[in-house]
Amino acid sequence: MNIGFFTEGNYQGKIPRSNPNMRSDVSWICSLDATHHPINSLHTLSADSYDVGVVIIPKTKNYLINYPFIKNLRRVCKKIAIMQESTYWYWQDNEIEEQIWKLKHSNPTKNTITI
Repeated sequence: MNIGFFTEGNYQGKIPRSNPNMRSDVSWICSLDATHHPINSLHTLSADSYDVGVVIIPKTKNYLINYPFIKNLRRVCKKIAIMQESTYWYWQDNEIEEQIWKLKHSNPTKNTITI
């Protein structure tokens, strides 16, 4: 299975098991033998590049408000899993525009799993 992992991290590629900074998000990528891409580079990837795409919606997402990342995820990945960075109530402190954006982009739809 070919897995793509998408975060706000500004790097691309696989994570070696020898990585000295094996935080939670990095360990997911390593364990799944996934290939990482920054969220805002999705538009550069070919259609159907991955069987499964996992995205972590970042806390700082102002730059994503007008970026069609779900549309691009669906084009690039056959199945999508969405993970949330931080606690589930974190988003309640955001401006209403960001709360609506978060709901719009994290509710389960066809071929989407919310973790």
